[in-house]
Amino acid sequence: SYTNAAKTALDAARYEEARSHALAWLAKNKDDGEAQGLLWETHFRSGQEAYDRKDWRTATLQWALAVGQKGNFKDVGSLLKTALHCWLDPVEIPAGDFLYGDRKQRQSLNLFRMSRAPVTNIQYKAFVDATHREAPSHWVNGSIPAGKENHPVVNVSWDDAQAFCQWAGVRLPTEQQWEKAARGTDGRTYPWGNQAPRGNLCNFKNIVGDTMPVGHYPKGASPYGLLDMAGNVWEWCENAHEQGGRVLRGGAYNDDASRVGCASRNRDHQSGRDANHGFRVVC
Repeated sequence: SYTNAAKTALDAARYEEARSHALAWLAKNKDDGEAQGLLWETHFRSGQEAYDRKDWRTATLQWALAVGQKGNFKDVGSLLKTALHCWLDPVEIPAGDFLYGDRKQRQSLNLFRMSRAPVTNIQYKAFVDATHREAPSHWVNGSIPAGKENHPVVNVSWDDAQAFCQWAGVRLPTEQQWEKAARGTDGRTYPWGNQAPRGNLCNFKNIVGDTMPVGHYPKGASPYGLLDMAGNVWEWCENAHEQGGRVLRGGAYNDDASRVGCASRNRDHQSGRDANHGFRVVC
């Protein structure tokens, strides 16, 4: 039977094969508890093996499917969050003073940790799979467009970003945290310094005409090693904007040099979605 074949494959750690047998049976008997349990076990075990070898991506994606499956058989939520936090690769930003805004006002922040890059489509997929939340509108039939797994997720509102953060146990950065992580302590204009942007430093001015995979511009890294803090996508921050809506930082792929500086600000309604709006998180 399908279930016996699934058990045999599962015992041999052939998870894709076991999953295929379980899904074939569930296609005919959607409420079969044994088959549901076998399917769940394939996700749980493959996630555990990936976690043990520090493959945070696979562990996160497999455990998200386990959490989102009908008849969740164990609580793997804390394991999922641990794997996701590792995958987000948080960078420690030390406590201390920095120069903030166009006027370079001295401010001070406590130590915090921020994801090295914006949240990607594939990372957001874990959230969609675990919560059955609606996928972003640019995904095709609920699936990430081919080749864009590691592009920053876009068409997400501030509300969407907040929902991801609440699920993942992280939060959006404040403007001050975002700017210090981008600029360091010396008041530089861009993450890499005061040199004007070029095509090998960031994704701007519609040179490419679309987003690029995160980390594509290592020469444009911030003093702390954070990536894509100029161009690619505007990033939501926690703060309300004084003129209404919520703050976005960093500029996008279709903005010119004046918009991708560390002190540049933008705003949108917290429910607004755009093809150049994304986010990163504080872990």
